[in-house]
Amino acid sequence: MIIKQPATTDIPALRDLWKQAFGDTDGFLDIFFATGFSLDRCRCLTVNGTLASGLYWFDCALGKEKLAYIYAVATGEAFQRQGLCAALMEETHRHLKDLGYDGAILVPGTEDLRRYYQRFGYMNVGGIRQKTVSTDALRAIDKQEYARLRRQYLPEGGVVQEGETLDFFAAFAKFYAGEGFVLAVTEENAELLGNAPEGKDLCVRTPGDTPFAMYLPLEEHTEKPTYFGIALD
Repeated sequence: MIIKQPATTDIPALRDLWKQAFGDTDGFLDIFFATGFSLDRCRCLTVNGTLASGLYWFDCALGKEKLAYIYAVATGEAFQRQGLCAALMEETHRHLKDLGYDGAILVPGTEDLRRYYQRFGYMNVGGIRQKTVSTDALRAIDKQEYARLRRQYLPEGGVVQEGETLDFFAAFAKFYAGEGFVLAVTEENAELLGNAPEGKDLCVRTPGDTPFAMYLPLEEHTEKPTYFGIALD
């Protein structure tokens, strides 16, 4: 078993593992590997030279603290239930700490995964709630204005997600602003920050109390985030 940063030659195997685990299309993966991927923000585990498990992360920030949003953790079917994912996660946490990250954050897709990540010390943070709003008087904005307004409307302790996260997100999201709020909409979900008029046009995700993201401090001084909203699901 070897855990390492991948080489360019590993990308086809990483793509195959992703498709096996999540069922995404080649078109989606083309976008990810063009906009969101970097060899130095990926760890993979091989067994006898075969890619068995992998994960990625995006840089994000809480104030001056540097966080890693761990994304697309996957293990091949033939290698599951062998403790390989746990080994990869634990090594990645050590690696991130060595690189100067203060904490790691992720969004589990199921309650079983939420319980699994608790074993590593992850805690629930960044709660959400669902509400429906009116889409009247929206104006379309570009990703630069969205980033600026999102910082403005983030609650205190909210995680800033820009850079490669926003480059990838912008490939399948549309951004809007209204009086007192900013909105990002994809086919799967919508994130609202600020106060939008109540209505029945659109169901959105906004800060609340329902568990959503999970956080692992890698340094003792790290503050616990209060909100994490851009989940690349």
